[in-house]
Amino acid sequence: MTRSPLPRPRSGSTRTTSPPLSSTGPSVASPRASRIASASVGALGVAIGPPLRVYSNPARVRRDARLGADVRVDLREAERLARAEVDGGAERSGAESDTETFVGDLLPDWYDDWVLIERERFRQLRLRALEALCERLARAGRIGEALDAGLLSVAGEPLRESAHRALVRVHLADGNAGEAIRQFRLCRRLLRDQLGIEPSERMYELVRGLDDRETER
Repeated sequence: MTRSPLPRPRSGSTRTTSPPLSSTGPSVASPRASRIASASVGALGVAIGPPLRVYSNPARVRRDARLGADVRVDLREAERLARAEVDGGAERSGAESDTETFVGDLLPDWYDDWVLIERERFRQLRLRALEALCERLARAGRIGEALDAGLLSVAGEPLRESAHRALVRVHLADGNAGEAIRQFRLCRRLLRDQLGIEPSERMYELVRGLDDRETER
């Protein structure tokens, strides 16, 4: 099969192509794209009911967006559950939190400034929630689930010492000194190799006496 070359524009003519509407953020690529988006969202509004608006300014989207009472926003629910874990409300109420609620970053393929800020804010909240959940489950004797939460927290940020400390405490609560030392070594190696620093005294205090060759500064 032979390919025909693309036709060239005539001399003196200008050929313009409107870029497609970006799928990676709320910005509008062109007036034509804006009209397409407005028409599409307008049709969607007929299907799901008012109010539904289209704005080219992301700040207005955040400020003016209103959803029906029957629409649940996953982020809001995740934030509510995360704060309940962090402040101890979940333990006091006996609420159950699923570790999957706290896994994954917010809009990972979006790069608008406002998304970067919101993503980091939620990331910090969910990592703290995983640590709190890890320790709460360990206190309840649910070691397997506690380990899952702790490992997810470490995976979310391997250089986060507080996540490693939570895992060390779970291993100690389960009587696994060897696993506690192994987790300590991993944390120390990561901090030394990546940041050129030592674990804090709080970490050393957790494992001190388990193996003096490893746990003395």
